[in-house]
Amino acid sequence: MQKSRYADLLVADYRLSMPGDDDLPSRLLKDLLKHAECPVLIAPEGDLPLANVTFAYDGSQSSMFAIRQFYHCLPHLRSLPLVVFNIIDDKKQVSDVEIDLLDGWLSLNVYRYSFQELTGNASNALLSWFLVNSEQSYSLLVAGAYGRNAISNFLKAPTLDVPIKSLDIPVFITHL
Repeated sequence: MQKSRYADLLVADYRLSMPGDDDLPSRLLKDLLKHAECPVLIAPEGDLPLANVTFAYDGSQSSMFAIRQFYHCLPHLRSLPLVVFNIIDDKKQVSDVEIDLLDGWLSLNVYRYSFQELTGNASNALLSWFLVNSEQSYSLLVAGAYGRNAISNFLKAPTLDVPIKSLDIPVFITHL
């Protein structure tokens, strides 16, 4: 993992595992996501023509870092439409000021974008949105922090486990 500090991006198959570990995502993939010092792109098998990019935003430093890193690593994807998920639950809600700041940044860096509010548990809200919007099956999900401390984390390990396990979409994950 130490060498990942010098990489721009790691690409991993979502089925990456060791013999005897049949969980999805596997312990190996979870460890990779938790300890990588560069962004990780979890990619399903085969070529997927991407229709858009989706971004799970919670107003945190980590989520903003993720979207900046995504467009730094994959600048050619700026031309795809971006859907920003503002997931509202009882514990945390992104302020209007944060949304306005993000809107300002996006207007300078992304060609087409929209905001979508989702309510409830982050994992279930993401999964439900992708399942209901089946045309989004060719979407790429961008998310911040995986498996870091609870204060700086919106997308803890269990939040992304369900989309990774249940959806056949690429997921771009990074953390500070």
